[in-house]
Amino acid sequence: MVRTGRQWHPDRIDFAEVGGELALVFHRESRVYSVDTVQITDGLITAYRRVLNPDKLVRV
Repeated sequence: MVRTGRQWHPDRIDFAEVGGELALVFHRESRVYSVDTVQITDGLITAYRRVLNPDKLVRV
């Protein structure tokens, strides 16, 4: 996830809890650029989500 997110050249990458799941928060130009979450069930990745919509990132 971090390697993929670095393609946007973020200023900073943080871990945070978003919606009850561990998330990577990518910052660029002092704003949240994207949030990536992974859902793990029984030790397997069952969902990978990336939010890029600025309207949805306002709360992060």
